[in-house]
Amino acid sequence: MSSFSYKDFFAIWCLEEDHDLMDKIRSGAITFFDEKQSRILYSMFISSEGKHIMEMGDDKFFNDEKYTISFDDKTSAIPVFKRFKERVRPRKPLVLFLNSASAMILEFDLLCEHWDTLFYPFEDAMLAIDVDSRTVLLSSEERFFIANINN
Repeated sequence: MSSFSYKDFFAIWCLEEDHDLMDKIRSGAITFFDEKQSRILYSMFISSEGKHIMEMGDDKFFNDEKYTISFDDKTSAIPVFKRFKERVRPRKPLVLFLNSASAMILEFDLLCEHWDTLFYPFEDAMLAIDVDSRTVLLSSEERFFIANINN
């Protein structure tokens, strides 16, 4: 799978207000996938049925932990990312799905640093997945869940 230019990413306009993040994007720190590639990745890791993330429940995710954060208080996410870091391999890149047709690969630290920009402007439910551990960080508005994927 090859990536495509961030300029062609459907929601790049939502990220442009975060100048530091945009500098990192321009430097190649994030790899974006087009719609077809994103759907393939989504079907490999999440659902080939095209189900919405929040409709999957316990048949897909288990061992979940729930957190409520505030996008107005960036420090409210510290416990979430601290726990997520304990459950994943933080030196490995994560796949972030904004929805089933929009994926990107980025480093754990970049996700932690810019979570409010990356999660806020998009779908009502998104997820970051550590491919090796099959651990996901799901978000639905201000609720975050850390869970493992059932195969």
